[in-house]
Amino acid sequence: MKSLGRPIVLLIGIVLGGGTVAGISSLGSSTDSTDGTKTNDVINGKSAAASSHAERLEEVMALINSKKSRSFSLSSSGDASVARLKDVNNLQAISLNNSRITDVGLQSIGHIERVQSLSLGNTKVTSDGLSNLSAWTTLRDLSLNNTRIDGRGLAFLAANHDLEDLSLLYTRIGDADMSVIEQFPKLRYLALSGTSITDAALESIAKLTDLEEVRLNDTRITDEGIKHLAALPKLQVLSIEKTGVTDESVKTLESFPALTRLNRKGSGITQAVKLKGASQE
Repeated sequence: MKSLGRPIVLLIGIVLGGGTVAGISSLGSSTDSTDGTKTNDVINGKSAAASSHAERLEEVMALINSKKSRSFSLSSSGDASVARLKDVNNLQAISLNNSRITDVGLQSIGHIERVQSLSLGNTKVTSDGLSNLSAWTTLRDLSLNNTRIDGRGLAFLAANHDLEDLSLLYTRIGDADMSVIEQFPKLRYLALSGTSITDAALESIAKLTDLEEVRLNDTRITDEGIKHLAALPKLQVLSIEKTGVTDESVKTLESFPALTRLNRKGSGITQAVKLKGASQE
């Protein structure tokens, strides 16, 4: 199941630019004033947003430097903010989902030795950028959703043999990349929804016998592939929404030894599936 006993990430959301920042009710109109100059509200609002970001960054860094926190999370920040971590080596969790970090920013965190949780969802990082993290070996939780990552990039993290949670939703992962995922034998949670995988990938997934939850929504898997997953002794949750799986798989799914929840909306399954825990959506 998803991440038990993970480090608590300090979540600090910051909205830059034209968004709303705590303590600012409005940034004013974005249109020009009647005399052709921008309103002071807009200018002052942007200045306040930048100031708020800087203040938040200082607060986070103060906690980290005083060893009161081992987590770094700054939504909507960029490479310059992450560069503040160049002299830090006591972090366990880094969350930069929806931030403006790029491959350049990853150069600033590659030296950190004991990171257990990394989230880079909805960012512009690429497979080349992950080469900066090739020395890492302690990851337990990795989320790269909605990025341009493929198997070549994931291979840079192959030394993290204790990885338990891997989320690759809507990435460039395909069947040819599954040999890399096989190098994480302790996976309990695997999310591949929205990727280009087919039934061939499920042969590799079946080798990861510690898996408890697998998400395969919006992929090209079919009844043939589902047969491979019956070999997973601990699989409790399976999501196959918007796939080619049909009623032909009902008997197979009912034979899964530990399956308690099946998410199947938008698939070709119309019959009831009698699961061990009788939970399906």
